[in-house]
Amino acid sequence: MRRLAITLAVLLSSCGSGGGGDPVAPAAALVAKVTISPEVTSLSPGATVQLTARAYDGQNREITFPPANLQWISYSAGYGRGIGAVVSMSETGLLTALIKGTTTYAARINGVQRNVDITVQ
Repeated sequence: MRRLAITLAVLLSSCGSGGGGDPVAPAAALVAKVTISPEVTSLSPGATVQLTARAYDGQNREITFPPANLQWISYSAGYGRGIGAVVSMSETGLLTALIKGTTTYAARINGVQRNVDITVQ
């Protein structure tokens, strides 16, 4: 019983009284917008571009996030139908144009995603 009382006291003291510093919200609740730079919409086959993603809150302030919270995605309309992927995307945001076509790539941070359409020509 004494251990429970001590644990509860420690937990309550870590919550604060609400009058002190700013509360810390979960990072997922803070992300309102994701941007990608450069936002590449056209490449030639074989070209590569290193992309960077940034997250912003509802007041347009940049949010820092752990790299594990960032997911790079590439969608290829022809993939799986014998056409092949139009672009490839590495886990670090390196975009490589593979073959001619149109597709979409994206950055997702804490469930908020920015999509960009790209044409490889």
